[in-house]
Parts: sequence; structure tokens; C-alpha cells
Amino acid sequence: MAIVKKQNLNSLEFVVKKHKWNKLLFQLAVASSVLFYHIGVYAVEVEGLFEVELIAESRQPQHRHQTIKKALGIVLTRVIAEDEPLQLDVAQKMLNHAQNFLMRYQYSLAPGGGRSNDKARLMRMIFNDAQIMNLLRISEIKVWNNIRPKTLFWLVVEQNNQRRFFNPDKMADLDNALNQASRIKGVPIILPMLDLEERNKISVSEALSANSDRLLFVSERYDVVSALSGRLVDHGHCWSAEWALFFDEAITQWVSPCSALNEAMLKGVDGVYRVLARYYSAKPLLK
Repeated sequence: MAIVKKQNLNSLEFVVKKHKWNKLLFQLAVASSVLFYHIGVYAVEVEGLFEVELIAESRQPQHRHQTIKKALGIVLTRVIAEDEPLQLDVAQKMLNHAQNFLMRYQYSLAPGGGRSNDKARLMRMIFNDAQIMNLLRISEIKVWNNIRPKTLFWLVVEQNNQRRFFNPDKMADLDNALNQASRIKGVPIILPMLDLEERNKISVSEALSANSDRLLFVSERYDVVSALSGRLVDHGHCWSAEWALFFDEAITQWVSPCSALNEAMLKGVDGVYRVLARYYSAKPLLK
């Protein structure tokens, strides 16, 4: 029995006045649709979609401008539900004038006292959500709002030819990479409890098996609409991964080439974003 439940949220349209982003009305509409279609308790309001923290090489204007542009790019990839979002004409224009969308920013000391560049600073930026969403609406770009279902994340880690389920308490680097990827893409995730009962029902091999019946059966207890199965392999100098997303009675698969841990994990979460954003996105209706 599949855990996925079909939701027809694609028909949901923005009801806004021209040149205004009526966030309250939209959120109420989405909330009503979420309840009506029984997405369940794991549909949450994702906060901070328009906030980004990045390391700036210094407080000099050129480094500040570079960091603001990069941060706006992250914001746009969190809300645009189109293929290659940063290649869109409207996105390119926004990136070329990124400072115009910045509401405020502040610096703090960059984490890691051993950095070779002692001028580097952590830069926290908050962008104007109404301005950004209004421009996307006018350009008739599909967007994914901030009400999003959580995805159940079954992650198997392979190190020294041994496979085991991801344990955030014992794998701090992986936990940090996963949390960072979740924040970057605005994709909420939950991890299986992996208690004794659960371990007796599913093994590492079954979690990665091409036959998904066992994985989906065990996942039912979480009342989620999507489940991600991942195999993350430590090659010593890099990490590779294979991913399979179970959603809407279909399986989507992709791979993360050997790269840094954060990049490999981000590739996995980005795949979830692409599938779910395409399904739950709404195309603004001009009035």
C-alpha cells in the first residue's frame, strides 16, 4: 500500500489585486486546501524562505554585492517552481539588481576561528518577499508557497564497506549537511524513529531495495505524502549518493556525483524540491 495521497493543489490560484501580493488571503486558501485534501499533520509553514546567511569575503562593497546576489539566487530557487529557475529572464534581471530587493542585512564574525581570511564575515540578509513575489506574479512564473509537506527521509550511510541507517546523534557532519540542505531549499524533512519495532520491520537492504513495498508499508505510520530513500557513500575524498523519491504513486530517481558532503546532500534535497514544487506550485492569475 502506497503512502502517497493524490492532492490536486495545482488548481489553486493566487487571488490578488494587480501589483499586490495578498499573502494572508493566499495562506488562508492554501490552509483550507491542505485541510480539505488531508495532507496531514506534517504539512507545515516553512519560515525564513526570504532569509539567507552566507560568508562574505569581507565587508568591502564588491564582496557585499557578490554575496547579496548569491543569496537572492538561493531565495529564488526556494520559491520558483520552474526548470532552471535562475535562467529565467525575470530571475536574471532580479539578480542584476539584487540590492534593490534587500530589506536589511547585518554582519557577524564568521564561524571557524581558523579561517585563512580574517576579514571574512557571516552576512545575514532578509529580502523583500512582497516585492519578489509580486514580480514573479506579474511575469506569470509558477511559485511554491510556504505551506509545504514534510518528506520522510530514509538515509543509509556506507562507510568502509559497511551500511547503516543514518544516526544524527552519532553522525554530526551528516546531520549538519542535511539541515543545511533543508534550509537552503526550504524543504521540511523528518527522520524515521528507527526504534526496535521499526528495525524489526525493515532492514538497510529493504530500505534500498528496488521493491518499495516494505519501505512504504513501514512509512505509513508517519502519515506523510512523500518518502525519500538515499544511499550516501563515503569514498574518503568525496561522497556520492543514489536517491529515490516515492510520491504520487510514482518513483523518481537521480544520483549525486562524487563531491563534497554538503553538495551531495544538497543534490538529494534539491531533487525533492523539484518534484514537489512542480506538483504543488501555483501559477499567479493576473487581475
